[in-house]
Amino acid sequence: MMPEERSCSKYGMTQSEWRGNDGSGYDADGQTYCCVGCYDDTGCTCHAES
Repeated sequence: MMPEERSCSKYGMTQSEWRGNDGSGYDADGQTYCCVGCYDDTGCTCHAES
């Protein structure tokens, strides 16, 4: 069985779409985010780069 792909706690974007931290995302406060911008509400850099 394949492991479930992680997703951003804010947008639900799957890990294969992440741009933040070289695609590794950002973990904080027990949550996973695609980038630090989603975590701190300064704007999703993954959407900006799309």
